[in-house]
Amino acid sequence: MSGDGGFSDALDEADKADPDRPFSRTAYLTALNWEWLILRGQAMHDAHKADTEGVTPPARVKLPIRDYGAYAAEGALWSRIAATRGDFTDHAARAFAKFAEAYQAAPLEQYRSLASGSNGRQKSHRATH
Repeated sequence: MSGDGGFSDALDEADKADPDRPFSRTAYLTALNWEWLILRGQAMHDAHKADTEGVTPPARVKLPIRDYGAYAAEGALWSRIAATRGDFTDHAARAFAKFAEAYQAAPLEQYRSLASGSNGRQKSHRATH
């Protein structure tokens, strides 16, 4: 995830190409499955790298991923599903919260615009649901 400012525009462009939007939850769920596989693979890679570098964390510590911008992407996808199924709003809020927490712990310049946007989306989710 590069975190560039065109992230939201790219999602909007993909939405416009979908004739079933906003009712095309299958496409969003498929994208979330792919995103989960990417996150899982990244976490495993990061854990393996840390282990080979001799930095083995305690077993109960959840390993952060280095490319935490994926959490913002996850939040955006859940938000699109929640547009027609309000019971998924909490999924979006949790993903945006994971991103905000990771950004606060290790702010990267490439995610600055996503960080300011995800904070606003979290507040709007709380206000409307």
